[in-house]
Amino acid sequence: IIYTSGTSGNPKGVVLSHGGILSNCEGAIELLEPLIKKKNGILEPQNPDIKNDTEVFIVPGLGFTKSGSRLGRGSGHYDKLLNENPSVLKIGVCHDFQIVDYIPEEEHDVSMDYVFTDKNYYKSAI
Repeated sequence: IIYTSGTSGNPKGVVLSHGGILSNCEGAIELLEPLIKKKNGILEPQNPDIKNDTEVFIVPGLGFTKSGSRLGRGSGHYDKLLNENPSVLKIGVCHDFQIVDYIPEEEHDVSMDYVFTDKNYYKSAI
């Protein structure tokens, strides 16, 4: 369900199926450039125009520490991307209940510079 506040001040909701949302997104993206299925069946741009002028990565996670350690889903996609762009500012985003005291880290793990939650923000020792 997608909600809006509504111009009348009364919240409004519309039910969209996951397939409908995905189809709409794919259609909009394909207007910009053709997509092909790559690894794991994920649609990606056929000829990506990769620019190295990115300044900030907003990174989701299952959990974070206040010092910026991140628990992802275990596939390493974000860690690989972040390792390839070490000078980019890294901001983790999560709910406050996802902040934990300790997350075990491995050599390839990349810590966040900041972690923002719905109630707080934390700055690591950048």
